[in-house]
Amino acid sequence: MSTGPTRRAFLGSAAAAVAAGWAGIDLRVSQAVGRSTRVFRAGAFAIDITPQEFPVLVNGGVSEGTADRVVDPLHARCLVLDDGTTQVALAVVDSCMIPRALLDEAKEAAHAATGIPTERMLISATHTHSAPSVCACLGTGCDDRYARHLPGRIAEGIKQAYQNLAPAQIGWAVGQDPTNVFCRRYLMKPGTALTNPFSGTQNDQAQMNPGYQNPNAIKRLGPVDPAVTILSVQSPEGRPVALLANYSTHYAGSPAVSADYFGVFCEKIARRVGADGTKPPFVAMMSNGTSGNANCLDFDHPRRQFDYFSVAEDVSRAAHQAYQQIQYHDWVPLAMRQKLLELNVRRPSPEEVTKAREYIAANLGERKPRTWPEVYAWETVLLDGLPPTRELKLQALRIGELGIAAIPCEVYGETGLQIKRDSPLKPTMNISLANGAEGYLPPPEQFPLGGYTTWRARTSCLEVQAEPKITAAVLELLGDVAARPGAAAQLQEAVPEGFVPLFNGIDLQGWTVKNPDNQDWRVVAGVIDCDPHTGPGDRNLWTANSYGDFELLVDWRIKESPYVNRAAKVILPDGTYKKDDSGQDVLIAVPNTDSGVFLRGQHKSQVNIWCWPVGSGEVWGYRTDPALPPGVRAGVTPKVRADRPIGEWNTFRILMKGDRLTVTLNGQPVLDNAQLPGVPARGPLALQHHGDRQDGEWGASFLQFRRIFIKELK
Repeated sequence: MSTGPTRRAFLGSAAAAVAAGWAGIDLRVSQAVGRSTRVFRAGAFAIDITPQEFPVLVNGGVSEGTADRVVDPLHARCLVLDDGTTQVALAVVDSCMIPRALLDEAKEAAHAATGIPTERMLISATHTHSAPSVCACLGTGCDDRYARHLPGRIAEGIKQAYQNLAPAQIGWAVGQDPTNVFCRRYLMKPGTALTNPFSGTQNDQAQMNPGYQNPNAIKRLGPVDPAVTILSVQSPEGRPVALLANYSTHYAGSPAVSADYFGVFCEKIARRVGADGTKPPFVAMMSNGTSGNANCLDFDHPRRQFDYFSVAEDVSRAAHQAYQQIQYHDWVPLAMRQKLLELNVRRPSPEEVTKAREYIAANLGERKPRTWPEVYAWETVLLDGLPPTRELKLQALRIGELGIAAIPCEVYGETGLQIKRDSPLKPTMNISLANGAEGYLPPPEQFPLGGYTTWRARTSCLEVQAEPKITAAVLELLGDVAARPGAAAQLQEAVPEGFVPLFNGIDLQGWTVKNPDNQDWRVVAGVIDCDPHTGPGDRNLWTANSYGDFELLVDWRIKESPYVNRAAKVILPDGTYKKDDSGQDVLIAVPNTDSGVFLRGQHKSQVNIWCWPVGSGEVWGYRTDPALPPGVRAGVTPKVRADRPIGEWNTFRILMKGDRLTVTLNGQPVLDNAQLPGVPARGPLALQHHGDRQDGEWGASFLQFRRIFIKELK
């Protein structure tokens, strides 16, 4: 119907969809079915990964660090869960950041030892800045000797946890500790922010860690997440087995080699829950949340006294307060999904590379870089030789009603809060630096402000649109794992009086695609999702039954509109097109997404869904038929545009009696008793497939539908 393949930046499909899907499950119902046969099992093990040979390289700073002693031991803390059908493994490793290749090696070895699929393994780094470097970062190289040692130890830890599997009960809760997490990224007065000539940014306006009560610091540039989310595992008798915690402060700071506050937390929470010295040993795990723009430093006020012991004390206290409120379940369902997402890399220009090479030749010689400009000049040269894209491994895990999102980046607080808000699983914890190490993940609006966490480096170079793409993908995964039996029962409770559901919230029972090669329609998180592909035949989704007179209720949303139609016409109230002074149709640019609801088995009687200014509810086949009287064509033209913004849910009420059609959209009448001459007396309904996801020429139907109810009229 329209043309214009220009692609635009966009936040993906999932954010509103998964939040509105059939998310709620009644665990009491789930557990009551087959209670006598379902057994939930768990096993945990903390394996020592402390380096045995010194000195070791230590990353996390701008220049290379080393350590020649152990302050406190490092561990890979492992937990395996089994609901009788699905097994998953989680490991939290005392390391600053771990590249995907190393973790993939550990997962393959663990899979060989346990049979757990690698896609159901989640391994993350705590982000202690006091551990041996297994990932070259800024001025520090990789400690190859230790990096060769680590994968086998992680795999052995997962193996031991697997061997410890035993009947267990499980529960979760959320505490709060706002005393140790503050946004460290500030908007500065013009000309006062720290700059870097090789960062890929210009005119930096933002600065990390500006100093206490700096008069040049205007305001913090984002919210933080103070939640302390915990997952607790006990034996059936109530003996503590394991506890996975999650908190969003960067780290506290400790001399190397040390697990920082992450390790001290594990010791303190063990004592608080009465698990110190239990057999088999209790395993606590502290994972890093969304701390990309947060740390323990409150720069708005005078310096306060804290260290990694006091931070661990505060966070363990908050965790224990939540722990005391946990309600345990003898069995919960497990589900885990993984997605590989390819993203572009922010690459330096040839001019930037030449400038960096000249700077290195003039200032470094053969020595290693030490200062900010030296390090980022070196990073510019190295990044120039790397591939133009990165493949990220994203995961979502469902444990009963608890959701876990796993992202291989240092995620900002606002992103983490959005994921928690829009996730269908409540609560949801976000684990950063999971399954890889892809650096900082600023929201797109942060890039123009510059500052350290936007600076380009080998370990922090994802495209500007990476954050919305990752957020959308993670929310889609959370929606996938949230889809479950139980949705149908909830749907029945929501059926309006006198109506019957056409969609059960679980599958496409009662619907049919006439083309046997159905690549387009599926159920995601309790909603019907259209992912349009081009192909032969009728690709619309039809009801199996036919209907005559009826009242139809249907929720729909345009989940995205990545294309632009630059030749859309302006439709006037009488159904004709607006003309310019020369008599030509006035053309405008609009988002190019298109779908609709077919009535009584024919395409012509389609209640349209689109982004044109006239609004949805228009009946294209009748409005554009020149053989019909002007009054008919005007009658099928919307009287008001009642559409909500892209991404938000809308509700159609469609009343069809004889050849008369009334359409209400979001409570506003858009068609009133419009006549459809020649419309069949009876026929099936359909949700329209339109266009192709790879080509916006015809307005691809990036649509989702839910809550579809019908009342047949006598």
